[in-house]
Amino acid sequence: MLATMTGILLALSGTGATQWHDAWELREGPVTIPEAGVYTVWAWVYRGASPKVSVNDTAIAFSGFAPNDDEAQWVSGDGLALERGAAEIAVGEGVASVVLTTDRRWKPASALPLLRVSSSPEGPRDSRVYQRKGTNTKFRMTDFASRDDWESFAERLRRRILVACGLWPMPEKTPLNAKVFGRIEYADYTVEKVHFEAFPGFLVTGNLYRPVNPPDRVPGVACPHGHWENGRLEDGERGSVPARGITLARMGMTAFTYDMVGYNDSLQLPHKWESEAEKLWGIHPFAIQLLSSIRVLDFLETLPEVDIEQLACTGASGGGTQTFALAAVDSRVKIAAPVNMISSTMQGGCICENAPLIRMNNSNMEIGALMAPRPMLMVSATGDWTKLTPEVEYPAVRSIYALYGAEDQLEEQQIDAPHNYNLQSREAVYRFLGKRILEGEAWDRYAEPPYEFEGLEALRVFPDGELPAGYEKGEPVIQSLIGARRAQVARALANMTPDQRAERQEAFRDMLHLDAPVADAEGNLLGESHVGGYRCQSWTIGRH
Repeated sequence: MLATMTGILLALSGTGATQWHDAWELREGPVTIPEAGVYTVWAWVYRGASPKVSVNDTAIAFSGFAPNDDEAQWVSGDGLALERGAAEIAVGEGVASVVLTTDRRWKPASALPLLRVSSSPEGPRDSRVYQRKGTNTKFRMTDFASRDDWESFAERLRRRILVACGLWPMPEKTPLNAKVFGRIEYADYTVEKVHFEAFPGFLVTGNLYRPVNPPDRVPGVACPHGHWENGRLEDGERGSVPARGITLARMGMTAFTYDMVGYNDSLQLPHKWESEAEKLWGIHPFAIQLLSSIRVLDFLETLPEVDIEQLACTGASGGGTQTFALAAVDSRVKIAAPVNMISSTMQGGCICENAPLIRMNNSNMEIGALMAPRPMLMVSATGDWTKLTPEVEYPAVRSIYALYGAEDQLEEQQIDAPHNYNLQSREAVYRFLGKRILEGEAWDRYAEPPYEFEGLEALRVFPDGELPAGYEKGEPVIQSLIGARRAQVARALANMTPDQRAERQEAFRDMLHLDAPVADAEGNLLGESHVGGYRCQSWTIGRH
C-alpha cells in the first residue's frame, strides 16, 4: 500500500524524490529516505492547530505560518539536508501528514484528490455519532435467526433502556408511603384519589377505580395517559381516561390512572429537561415516568383485592410509549395494550418518549416486541403514524412471537380514525383484556356502558395546587435524586466483585453499540481516477 502511494507521488511530482507519511505511520518508527538531497518539509495541519515537526531531532521552522480556525491547511518549512537511509520524524498532535520532497515546485495539495478520501484531515465518521436519528427516522425491524439470537439482543436492549434511565442496577425500592382518600361510591364502581412516593420526596398522583364487592382477586391495570390537554382527566371524543378507568372497574378490574410528569397533580417537576447535569445521571421525563410506572405496579400489588399474577398496562400515544416501555423492563406486566404508538416511522413526539441510548439501531418495534411471548394487543389508527401497522409493524413484532411459537398471543386492530384512544379503541382493549384475563361473559362483543364523568375538580388529588407539607418542587427534588444515585454508585464501587465489574464493562460496550458483528462491515466506493498508469480508488470501509 505504501509502495503504491509512493509510486503515485513520484509520478505526480515530476522530478525529484517525494514521500508522503501520515501521522500514524510516523509514530510506528523510522522512515527510509530514498536518496540524499535537500528536502522541503510540508505539514498538513488540522484547523486551529500549529505545525510541530522534527526530523532527526531537528525542529522544522515554518516561516509565515498563521493559524487557520476555519479549515485544514498545508504549510511548507525550511529545506533540510538528509542522507539516504533511516530518519526519525516526530509530529505534534495538530499534524495529520508530513510530505518530504526535493522538488521545490511541487505542492502536496495537487495530489490530495487522488491520495485522500477526505479533503480535510478528520477521524473516521462513526455512524453512531454523525447519523442523526430523529422521531421520524424510518426503521426496519432487525432480523433474528433464532430465539437465542433474539433473547441475547433483548437482554442488551432492556439493559440499555434501564441504563439510559439511571435504573441499572435498579435503585433500592423505598417505602411508597401511599395515601388513598376521597372515596366516591357508585352502584358498580368506586373512585379514589391517590398519591405515593416513587422515590423519597417525589409523588406519583392519580385516581384508583375499583369494582364494588370484588371477588377474592381481580386483575390490576396500570393506565398511563397520553399528551391530552387534561392528561389523566381528559374526557372527549378522541380519548377519555376516566371512561377507561370506570369501565375497567365495572368489568371487574382495579384500574389506576396516573399523571405524567408535570401534568395535573404532578406538580414537582416540569415536563421537560431542566439541566445538562440531569442527563449525566439519567434523570429526564422518560426516566421519571418509567420509574413511576414501575412503582405503580408496586402500588397495585399492595391492594388486597389485586391478583399480582394478573397485572396489565394500557395507554395511548405517550401513554402507549409508557405501556410498552414498562412491559419491556418489568416482567410483572402479564398483558399489554399499547394504542397508536408502536411505529416504524415515528418514535414519539415528546422528550418524555425519548432519551439517549434507547434507540441506537432499533425502534419501537423491537422495544414493543420485548413483551413476547406475553399477550399483547396493538391498536392502530388509519389517521396517524400507525396507519401501516397491519402491513409493517404487526408482522415485524409477530416474527418475534413466532420464535416462541406464540403467534396467537399477539393481536392487532386498526381503527379508522385520527390519533386517538376513542370509544372504538377502548372497546377493542376491553374485549382483549376480558377474553384474556377474565372469565364468564362473551367479551368479544362487550360495549362500553354509558358513564358519568365526575369532573376535573372532583378527581384532582391537589385541587388547590398545593403539595402536602414536606414536599418540594424543582431543583431540590433533582438534587435529592442525584444524591441518592451518587451514594448508590459509591456503594457499588466500594464493594464491586470481579463478576460485577465484568457485567458493567459489558454494559458500557452495549451503550456504545459495540455488538455489531464484523460480518456487518460495509464498503463504499467514493470515486476512481487514472494517473501515471495507476488506477486510484477512494473507499470508506466500516460497520453499519
